[in-house]
Amino acid sequence: MLKLGGFSPRLQHSFIGVTSGTTGSLARDLSGLYLCSEVILHLWLTIQYWRRGFCLEMAMLNQIEAFQPEKANDIASAEKKRAILMSVCGPSAYVIIRSLLTPLSLNEVTFEEIVSKVKEHFNPAPSEIVFRLRFHKRSQRPNESITEYVAALRNLSENCNFGNTLDDMLRDRLVGGIRDEVIQRGLLGEPNLTFDLAQKMAIAAETAQRNTE
Repeated sequence: MLKLGGFSPRLQHSFIGVTSGTTGSLARDLSGLYLCSEVILHLWLTIQYWRRGFCLEMAMLNQIEAFQPEKANDIASAEKKRAILMSVCGPSAYVIIRSLLTPLSLNEVTFEEIVSKVKEHFNPAPSEIVFRLRFHKRSQRPNESITEYVAALRNLSENCNFGNTLDDMLRDRLVGGIRDEVIQRGLLGEPNLTFDLAQKMAIAAETAQRNTE
């Protein structure tokens, strides 16, 4: 039985009534409609994420392609995707989409272009400067081990686009952010310090300190 979560109770009752009272060829004729309604349901649910400004990780395109288009009256065609989207998105989402596409009309853009515009609007690309600022401000926290600190730096560097300078940036931030001044001076005294060497030296020094306590 088709699940209709997300539709109003009245609409669910209408679907159930049609299903229970239909037999033979009419039921077969309506099978494609039910498949399309399930696609529409997923489109409707995804639009709710758009209207709330959540990240569009489950893009509309993936939602539709997850179904078997050959069993849903070729619903995967670009024109039909766009038509279904605009018919179920609701007035608020419709206004947003229209404003994002101006001066183009809906008939002048593809389904994929609509999805891309909405994703950019609600989930804009992260600012490289912001991520780099967070990275350079990150210092070792109280009771945080060197291993944990290095893991945090690696995580913060993911969106910094350091490229070939990544190891140098990690080395500099590791040395600059270590809380223990003795370990820090030891690293600064190493003439050919690399990130890998700095990490090993810092962990070894930290372990030695703990073993002597």
